[in-house]
Amino acid sequence: MRLLPPFLLMLALAAPAQASDDGPLEVTQRTMHWQGATESGSDAWYRDNWAKGSIVMPYVTSSRKDVAARINDELYMGLIGIPAPSAAGANFELTIPADDSALVGTSSLEFELARDDEHIFSVAVTQEGCGAYCENYTTHYHFDATTGRPFAAAEVITSAGKKDIVKRMDREALGQYRKMLKTLQADLALQLKTGKPSQPGGSVDDTRDRIELNEHCLQEVLERQQDSSRNLDEDFRYLAMAIPDDKGVSFRHERCSNHASRALDDVGDVNLPVPNAQLRGMLTDYGRFLFFGGDRPREALDPFGVFLHGRIGQSPIALRIAVEKGSQQVSAVYYYDKYRRPIALTGTADGDRFTLTTSKTDKDAETFELVRHGSTLAGQWHKGNALQPVSVGP
Repeated sequence: MRLLPPFLLMLALAAPAQASDDGPLEVTQRTMHWQGATESGSDAWYRDNWAKGSIVMPYVTSSRKDVAARINDELYMGLIGIPAPSAAGANFELTIPADDSALVGTSSLEFELARDDEHIFSVAVTQEGCGAYCENYTTHYHFDATTGRPFAAAEVITSAGKKDIVKRMDREALGQYRKMLKTLQADLALQLKTGKPSQPGGSVDDTRDRIELNEHCLQEVLERQQDSSRNLDEDFRYLAMAIPDDKGVSFRHERCSNHASRALDDVGDVNLPVPNAQLRGMLTDYGRFLFFGGDRPREALDPFGVFLHGRIGQSPIALRIAVEKGSQQVSAVYYYDKYRRPIALTGTADGDRFTLTTSKTDKDAETFELVRHGSTLAGQWHKGNALQPVSVGP
């Protein structure tokens, strides 16, 4: 790695100004403005829906502009594949080709604000996605309201808490499947006795199919419980966490049925509510700060998986690096504030040193050589003979 001269390195390591803590996070809705050409084929119908305003995104504004920008970029890059608009407005444009966006196969998108206070900003995004079949699914996005940094359940729940939640989820699922089986078996007995379906459009065969599915789902949970090699921390990763308000959280285990048998799945997703009285003892130090306030933990923030803002030379940029645990391979995306077009990067990690490059030809390739310093990254960017200092941070 070529190192910067000392005076440039000092410039690159200059800390960004701290955001003010005053001012609420305010949320408005923005509709994607779509005037793409009328198309034929498998994707024409959902893009027609786009033209009718079916893609509606949240947009955060605040006196803490860096916090709002970090939340907006995380949502727009994750859901659409573009940097968020730089200013408020009623609409936004899809600034990349439709086939390169994250919206391929998405007919509609809408959101609901879940929690928005001085501690946590949480939003639930519901999309209708279509492949062989169409279905709605909801994804929950959670942010530290004081920094705009996204956080996941694994960051705020202790290892013991994760194990407890997984075991409780198993018990909740068993209870729901057993209750449903009891209801279905009673329905079947009544149908066989009277010759009449218990539900409009039902039949003996339909009820038997439902019983078979629920017996299968019940058996899956029992086998998980009995698996001596089971990694409960790993299983926790597959539970989705919702934060509906300031009174607690809930965890969701996806339904047991596959798409083709979904119509027979009377239980569906299994939800486990965890009120604050139970949650408090399951939280890490950072989790207690987020959910209940108090002093922020002193450990340095991880600079990965979040948009960092800074400069290449004198040009303002945003950079997000994703590091896969246990791997030296990393991926990233960055954009210039002026142009707001995402540029993909791939590369490698060697301890706290990162080399990232675009996928262009050697002649046109851009390369970042960065070193981590706590929650910031600094180093250099070069393209051909051009060389500039880089510094990004929270």
